[in-house]
Amino acid sequence: MRLPPCVALLAVAVGCGASPAAPDASRDVAPDIQGIPVDGARGDAGPPADGGAPYDAGPAPKCAVAAFTRHVLDASPGVDTLEPAGLARVPGGYLVVARQGASRVAPPDGSLVRRDTIDVAAVSALGFLRGPWSTVYDSTAAATDLSLPAVAPVADGAMVFFRESRAAQGAEEFTSRLRGASLGAAGAARGVDVYLPNRGDAFAAPLPDGTVLALSPRLFTVGDAAVAVATPNAVRVRADGTVVSPMGVDLTNVIPIAAESVLMRPSPTGAVVVFRVLTDVQVVHFDAAGVVDTRVRISRGVDATRLDDAAVVAGGVVVGWDEPSGDAHAIHAAVLDPDGRVVVNTVLERFDGTSQPTVAVTATYGGVAVTWLRGAGEAAVLRGVVLQPDGAPRGAPRDLLPVPYADGRLHAVGEGRSLTFIARDRVGAARGITVGGLCLPE
Repeated sequence: MRLPPCVALLAVAVGCGASPAAPDASRDVAPDIQGIPVDGARGDAGPPADGGAPYDAGPAPKCAVAAFTRHVLDASPGVDTLEPAGLARVPGGYLVVARQGASRVAPPDGSLVRRDTIDVAAVSALGFLRGPWSTVYDSTAAATDLSLPAVAPVADGAMVFFRESRAAQGAEEFTSRLRGASLGAAGAARGVDVYLPNRGDAFAAPLPDGTVLALSPRLFTVGDAAVAVATPNAVRVRADGTVVSPMGVDLTNVIPIAAESVLMRPSPTGAVVVFRVLTDVQVVHFDAAGVVDTRVRISRGVDATRLDDAAVVAGGVVVGWDEPSGDAHAIHAAVLDPDGRVVVNTVLERFDGTSQPTVAVTATYGGVAVTWLRGAGEAAVLRGVVLQPDGAPRGAPRDLLPVPYADGRLHAVGEGRSLTFIARDRVGAARGITVGGLCLPE
């Protein structure tokens, strides 16, 4: 089966032309599911005047973290792509996960062409490496490509999921499979590897029952034309890597094939999937055992052209994104209540710059911390503000920490008033990864 890369579903390329329905045997959801459309976005007007008491976050917790940034990784020789993939809290610190990709140029000595690696390291709570970086998976021998992995904390470690694919010219078949590994607190592999054939990129979040919920499109071959049909599908994976039900649950009637900017995040009662359809934001909830709530919350009026990150707070969801226009940037945030109504949809900051910031949204004391990088080179800084669940900002956006030479995507983890993050850095032509931490303002 050869797949012309002209239609994207959940970051997977599928065949051109009309897409036949997936086989009925794969469908585990009733076909008469109704979404819950929500209108009446309040724009920048602020929280609703419902006469309720002001939001009370309680006493501010102590935070004794000394602000720091540490360069923890230099790209390996021959690597031209380095991307931080995720950060997971573990006992004694964090696991940092990254993807490295080589240029596919044949070495002059005739050795194997280097491909991609998924790498991991453990760092302390103050960002010091607790051991050398190690490779979770190297695709050189298989001559395959690896996607940026999804990272989900579980037990005292984390799980990583990534797509492995091969798309050669000629008569060779296109192959795409989901791989994964369970990692201990020191970053060492444990249990069994996850291997699910005919699947695309994964999105993952831990569940309260100790498993991880992974969303990944299943790929079907339909008809003589070998058209590929991708159907959103969810599986649960135990902390040791065993898959609870490899067939998973088909979510075609809940998450449409037009979904973009897909994010999966944990919630106190399970997990949520947040995505865009055009410029509307939609939210799908899962309970503690990974069972889907088929009532899709559709928030109209958000007018989001992309979603960078999301976090669940007080039953609702906060999303953030940058809206670039040339060198001009607008940092957006929207607070959605548990029923999907737009509480606040606002621009936090506008600025001009050649950098390409992404927004991180992290549950912290007082609501969520919305952070982004501003500036380039030595002048790069982490800026941010805490938004309450009612949408009110706790102060104005401010510089939080200098992060020289940082750029690209942020990944952040919050606990109380402390915030720990990773970002790609670059000094000259050399890429690397910086880990940083700070106390958020009260």
